[in-house]
Amino acid sequence: MSAMSDHERERRVAAILLAGGRSTRMGDFKQCMHFRGTTIVEACVRTLLATSVDDVVVVTGHRSSDVAACLSPYGVRLVHNSAYADGMSTSVLAGVCAIEPEDAMMICLCDQPHLLPEVFETVIGAYRSTGAAIVMPAIAGDTGHPVIFAPSLRSEILAVDPSVGLRSVTYANRSRTLRVPVDSLGVLDDIDTQEDYERLR
Repeated sequence: MSAMSDHERERRVAAILLAGGRSTRMGDFKQCMHFRGTTIVEACVRTLLATSVDDVVVVTGHRSSDVAACLSPYGVRLVHNSAYADGMSTSVLAGVCAIEPEDAMMICLCDQPHLLPEVFETVIGAYRSTGAAIVMPAIAGDTGHPVIFAPSLRSEILAVDPSVGLRSVTYANRSRTLRVPVDSLGVLDDIDTQEDYERLR
């Protein structure tokens, strides 16, 4: 592996893991469900800690104390979103407000405990080497998560209409978006239902 240039080192990336939802489609509290010898939220955090991100923030909401108990061994920062019932966008905003303004924002879903660190590193490496405004993984003509937003988009993200969410930011900056090919269909997959859970675990 080649060493990073000084310019690439300056491009810090903070991971914002969204773990505040109510899991209504699952019928159980997804974040603390068992997954490959641990819990879903722990699997996500372990993966992020195995990457080169500079910061990890976990946004909690529903049953925040249960998520905190799961993550107590990991030393990651927890940010509680009291407005979690108003949708995922509110958790994005809480996470963005909790990181350093000069950090890029890598939005990660707690629905994807199956993703490997290599997938995240592909997206992180593409951002650090190019400085693109938005970087997202792509496979089979579709794009998925995680998605990185450059610090220059911070104010635009903080001004989003919660009913629309980040779609408005990605649409407005579609000409400045880098789609990075990955070989994992998992970037398109998430755990929303019991059927998803049984298939992916």
